[in-house]
Amino acid sequence: MFFYHLFFYFIHFSFLFDFPHRIPIKYTQHILFYSQFLHSIQWLSTALSTTCEQLYKRDHQNWGIHMLINTNHHQQFMLEAIKEAKIAESKNEVPIGAVVVWKNKIIGKGHNLRETSFDSTAHAEMIAIRQASDYLQAWRLLDCSLYVTLEPCAMCAGAIVLSRVEQVIYGASDPKAGCAGTLMNLLQEERFNHQTEVITGVMQEECSDLLKNFFRRLRK
Repeated sequence: MFFYHLFFYFIHFSFLFDFPHRIPIKYTQHILFYSQFLHSIQWLSTALSTTCEQLYKRDHQNWGIHMLINTNHHQQFMLEAIKEAKIAESKNEVPIGAVVVWKNKIIGKGHNLRETSFDSTAHAEMIAIRQASDYLQAWRLLDCSLYVTLEPCAMCAGAIVLSRVEQVIYGASDPKAGCAGTLMNLLQEERFNHQTEVITGVMQEECSDLLKNFFRRLRK
């Protein structure tokens, strides 16, 4: 761009001092042509730059609004899962809760019941999935999202894949048994015939604090 301006100013000043009369006409025409061509290129470059900047701002503003709407939407249902987790806590169960959402409606709820039911499979996700299947009268939970306060284990991840849940949103990661991305990712294993979208970290601090406070009280 610097050389373009240098060339452009040279052309204009040369005409002020009658420089074109001292060189052949054909060269003067060539110089004028290239000067106009470079000027057109500069105008086009400026126009494109302005347009791209406007599109960038517009798209990022829309993206920000979209993310805000999605975040509020996810928090709304994660709060319901947290309510389920608190019910489990009131029963002296590890506070984990889950809800299944279909068309913005909760069709399945569950909280951890391993201790009270003497059932190792009575995880929050499993109970919520069963309720949702009863509601839809189908084992395939198509177009459904599952919200859970703790990352699903291997068993629950398998049930999620088998029931064709479309989306899983979880709060706290599980470093000891998490199979939705921490230890492994069974929900997006390409060798399976179904993969589930995973969204992590929704109300992570609140979900994590539930577990930390519960185990802290047990140690006292």
